[in-house]
Amino acid sequence: MTTLLLLVAALTAPAPTETGLWGLQLGASPAAVRAQFAPTGEPKTLQWAQERDGDVVRLHARCRAQALCFAVPAEADFVFVDGALVAASLRADAQRAPAEHPVAPTLLALAGTSGLTVADATARAVGRHTRYFLRPGYTVAWVQDGPDAEIKLYLDAAAPVGRAEAAAAGAKADLSSLPGASGYAQAHAAIAAKAYGRAVVALDGVLAEARLSPLLRRQAALVLAMALAARAQRWAHDADAAPSDWRGRAEKDLTRAAALAPSLATELSALRVRILDSGSGSP
Repeated sequence: MTTLLLLVAALTAPAPTETGLWGLQLGASPAAVRAQFAPTGEPKTLQWAQERDGDVVRLHARCRAQALCFAVPAEADFVFVDGALVAASLRADAQRAPAEHPVAPTLLALAGTSGLTVADATARAVGRHTRYFLRPGYTVAWVQDGPDAEIKLYLDAAAPVGRAEAAAAGAKADLSSLPGASGYAQAHAAIAAKAYGRAVVALDGVLAEARLSPLLRRQAALVLAMALAARAQRWAHDADAAPSDWRGRAEKDLTRAAALAPSLATELSALRVRILDSGSGSP
């Protein structure tokens, strides 16, 4: 019976999705990613590490110069849910690229062969230029930061963050089948416009969605924490935007932000000191 169940599961599981990027297939297992990932260069000493975070498994690949490893990309993080690759972040930088494979021409050639040339949407922020490419079932976000680049892959059904961000940037993306994605797109656009209150409302709506994917729930909680902190900081420095009881409300926002994102505890504590404990900020 066990063998039969495993066979049925294998036959009904969705086939991995080819991305055309360094041998990666969205939907693949951790073992398959280890075997298939093929950075440009000679990454013979590529170092791997794996960790579990609740229902999410993270696999990290690092190319280190001291180990005589030079490749494009030089770092990669892979995220798995239920044993399937649902998101990846691939980082290429000039200092860790092989001499015979400089970052810029290598990525330009890759963009051409993988069809990532005409973006569905673009966004700019603090010197970073992001191009979004919508593909059947998945989204690519290509972030350029000077000569370096980060390429993010998202399997839409399990990690709709990329497609939601693309929609916020103006892409014609249908989010109706992705629970919480529309609200996340609204929040992303609101944050870009520094409308933090509107972002908080949208993200509260996202987190109230019962069918939310685990990755979108985590990302929405993190972004909500940052939006709450940004709103508190704005109240402290903009008297016209601050309500009369802004200190009490900012205190609640920062307390909630710390609960939502424990990883930001140090930054939030420092912000609390600056805008509340020090007595600075708007009257």
